[in-house]
Amino acid sequence: MIERDFEVKMKSGVADAAYFAPADGAKHPGILFLTDIRGIREAHRERARRLAASGYAVLIPNVFYRTRKPPMFDFPMVWGEPQTMQRFQELVTPLTADAIVEDGRYFIDALLAQPETRAGAIGIAGHCFTGAYGVRLAAAYPDLVHATASFHGGGLWSEKADSPHTVLHRNMGQMLFEHAENDNSMPTEAILKFESALQSSGVKFSSRTIHGAMHGWSVSDHKTYNAEKSEESFQAMLRLFQAAL
Repeated sequence: MIERDFEVKMKSGVADAAYFAPADGAKHPGILFLTDIRGIREAHRERARRLAASGYAVLIPNVFYRTRKPPMFDFPMVWGEPQTMQRFQELVTPLTADAIVEDGRYFIDALLAQPETRAGAIGIAGHCFTGAYGVRLAAAYPDLVHATASFHGGGLWSEKADSPHTVLHRNMGQMLFEHAENDNSMPTEAILKFESALQSSGVKFSSRTIHGAMHGWSVSDHKTYNAEKSEESFQAMLRLFQAAL
């Protein structure tokens, strides 16, 4: 297994990144692996290694590079407490729709520049906040992003003019959405409206809501982690990438 950390020169700074690929001398389809709000850490590295072991070249960028390097939370993260909420805002506020699209091209180019990455179509895996990030990149770069997976993605549908669901029609690839039944960032009503938008967009997609699951269920170091459902979602992601890439 090839593993290396390096920096990506961005228009708006420098982003740290972790990269994983099979050490077999071949080129493999690229996957842009986007973390949840807690950023690059061992829980996500483990999942990226599994993807690489399945035949993919995987880049985990620090999408929050404008704010800080990991750890994103250098104190106990307690949702609702002022210190945690302040840090959350510091991390997400710079990531406007335009900033996401700008950054995404640099990350995609960095992935494709790696010697183990095959040229052409890539896939994206997003978690929590970055589920919507992946949707935006798939819409912005449909010639490159042919598969997008989102796990307990938050804010995929809202009343805002620039809500991620408004760009679904620009996507030309396949999409997978794995929701949590209990998720304040994407409640049942929002899931239903998002699925309606998916159907109207004409995009090829799969969407399910996992009964009893809570936000964060796919990430091994999250307090709501569900090993069985996480494994199911991983296998669903593999099927998506195998079909689309």
